[in-house]
Amino acid sequence: MSKARQSGPCAALKLAAAVCACLAAAFGCERSSEATSLLDVFEPVVTERRTGMGWFDRSINDWAEWRMVAHDECSASQRITGFYTGEKADGGFVLICVVAGGEVHEVTREDLRQADAELGSPHVGGAHWVDAARAAQKMCSKMGRLAGFFTGRQRQDRYELACLGLDVQRFYVERSEVGDLRKLAWDEAGPTADRLCRARGNGSGFFSGRELGEEYELLCVP
Repeated sequence: MSKARQSGPCAALKLAAAVCACLAAAFGCERSSEATSLLDVFEPVVTERRTGMGWFDRSINDWAEWRMVAHDECSASQRITGFYTGEKADGGFVLICVVAGGEVHEVTREDLRQADAELGSPHVGGAHWVDAARAAQKMCSKMGRLAGFFTGRQRQDRYELACLGLDVQRFYVERSEVGDLRKLAWDEAGPTADRLCRARGNGSGFFSGRELGEEYELLCVP
């Protein structure tokens, strides 16, 4: 049986963002791009579910390539980032785009090492999706965010990382309910996470890669 643990002091963060915005308006000062990014990620996460890339080659099983395509497609429609669930629908594949409440960073291999979030492979796509998911979650947590994932894009030793802010819910799902995640391909685990999150009243979600005894951590977004 899964247990819900909603994360984050949402009200406090929203109040802080509102106070900052009011002060900026009152004193007529402009916010820096960095401040804008911080305020934006304090917004509740908003996602949209759509069908994407019907022509994309299903034989490509590298999770990082699918993530890159998802990120690029969502970005092209003025969304922050996104991910494929692995499910097929309406002649394409189910794509979840993050509309608000997220931000994209570039982190180095050294950043990951210092956060104890190493991938175990110099190439992001060479890492098992479970290891990559856990590393992304650790790195985003260190940055004060509730959830995150790699977009799959890499420049030498620099990796693109998407982090999400408010209204992410954590659930803990028993191994007996989903099986051994390490034995599942990403496009088998993805639909499972999506189904479990939707059954719990959310828009979609993904596994964080974290394992606590006989339970897996599931991150769900609105």
